Amino acid sequence: MKRALIHHNMVLLITAFVVFFVFLFIVFFQMKTDTEETFMRAHIDEVERSYVNYQGTVESFVEDYQGDRRLTILDENFHVLIDSHDARIGTDKSNRPELKEPGTVHTRTSETIEVELYYIARQMDDGNYLRIAVPVSTRSNVYTQMIIILIGSGMLTLLIYYVGLNRINRNVISSWNQVKKGITSLRDNKYQVMALNSPYREINRTLDELNDINLEIARNHTLTKRYKEQLNHVLNVMDPAVLLFDAGDRLVYYNQSARDLFELTDEALNHPSYVSMRTHEIQKALNRTRETRKTERSELKVRQEIYKMKTHPIHEGESGLEDTVLIILSNVSEERAIASMKRDFFMHASHELKSPLTAIRGYAELIENGLVKTEETTDIARQVVKQSKTMTAIIEDMLVLSRLEHLKQDGYQNEHLNPILDEIIAQLRPLGKEKNIEIRTDVVDCHMVVDAFDVQKLFKNLIENAIRYSHEDSVIEIELKRMTKGILFRVKDEGIGISEKHQQRVFERFYRVDKTRLDGSTGLGLAIVKHIALKYQGTIDLQSKPNQGTTIIVTLTDGKIKHSDQETFEQ
Repeated sequence: MKRALIHHNMVLLITAFVVFFVFLFIVFFQMKTDTEETFMRAHIDEVERSYVNYQGTVESFVEDYQGDRRLTILDENFHVLIDSHDARIGTDKSNRPELKEPGTVHTRTSETIEVELYYIARQMDDGNYLRIAVPVSTRSNVYTQMIIILIGSGMLTLLIYYVGLNRINRNVISSWNQVKKGITSLRDNKYQVMALNSPYREINRTLDELNDINLEIARNHTLTKRYKEQLNHVLNVMDPAVLLFDAGDRLVYYNQSARDLFELTDEALNHPSYVSMRTHEIQKALNRTRETRKTERSELKVRQEIYKMKTHPIHEGESGLEDTVLIILSNVSEERAIASMKRDFFMHASHELKSPLTAIRGYAELIENGLVKTEETTDIARQVVKQSKTMTAIIEDMLVLSRLEHLKQDGYQNEHLNPILDEIIAQLRPLGKEKNIEIRTDVVDCHMVVDAFDVQKLFKNLIENAIRYSHEDSVIEIELKRMTKGILFRVKDEGIGISEKHQQRVFERFYRVDKTRLDGSTGLGLAIVKHIALKYQGTIDLQSKPNQGTTIIVTLTDGKIKHSDQETFEQ
């Protein structure tokens, strides 16, 4: 830029000088012509006066004439009478322009002396013509010197102007370079103050204003960047998958959940949905939304998971940008599963409670109608008590499940687990003796920070299930040992076992492998075991084959529970 400015200024200045010198030369030429005519007329006037006042002959006048001027006397027919620089006489000079036009000045090279001369002639009173000639060099030297002086002055002026222009441009360019550097730094997200060191007040004022503008831009850029990072963080921690498509249905944004769901990479950006997601449902949703220009709702199934898809059009008037479409995908698989489990729970609960209630009502109607014999009264009463105990057990287990789902930490103490296990085994031994089942134990001394009621239910449900589903004359092995951060409790039986297709569902509420089997259980025992394991961040390992027995291994972690697991417990 500096070179261009200097070049343009110098071209402009040189052009101005050329025009000036051309005009000056024209003026000089005109002045030179006028001066020459004035000069020659003055000379001839002087010589004419001398000629008129001279008393001798023309020959003696020319011989007596002193000076560097050439003097010629011609007769009325333009023949030379005498010439101060040529001895020949009688030469015809009628073709000379100064003689044809007396009184005018003409310039030419003399054929006689071969010198460029100014000529002027005038007719005297005696009829003769007086002609004088003066060398051109005498006058030209003056004009040549003037031209040389003018050209030299012009060159010196150009040099001074160039030096000054270079200095001025350096000051201006330095300020411009500051502006350029400041803008470049701002582009690189770095705010840089431009120094106000220009010798020009106006430039300093402009730089000061640019500093204020750059500072404001830097602040806005920082705020925008911060808001963008916060928005990206918020969107990335959201569970719903977020996708944004432009007017050409090209993907322009996705959050972390969308990346994980569709296994997206950066290459998916600025490409249609079907290129990276391999699903036509999203493209169909985009098409419907663009046609209706309204929010559309549908469902999408991805890897056996069900997602509620909301497609929202963002029009140009809302965002200030071109029309885009926002898609939000929420995983509703757990909600559907919980809803299904609730339906199953109420259905199974009503069924489980209906059976003993039906029996109790039937016995009550028999008594009411007097259809019961006296000797049968005791047996009927025993059946009513049995059915009421079944109902009580179901209700108690339902309350236990409700209690576990709320994850309260009240009542946690450092409990000695061995006495609790011994008490449960003692309670269940009579049930095992009915089937001649041997209970073997491998127990070490264990302490743990727990709710004692939870451990009691865990031990009781697993051991009671093992006894119920074991064959007669079999063995049940019970193991309790301490681990690094908790305990391990294992129960192994030699019972009927569980087929593989039922193993994933036996921990559901009221689920029964054999729907026709009436064993007096509530159907909630293993569901309670699962919730206790989850409550203490533990695990359950089920190993079983039909007619080869079942082994259940439960690990519990010592310490406090995490409330963030609430949703997991409610499942």
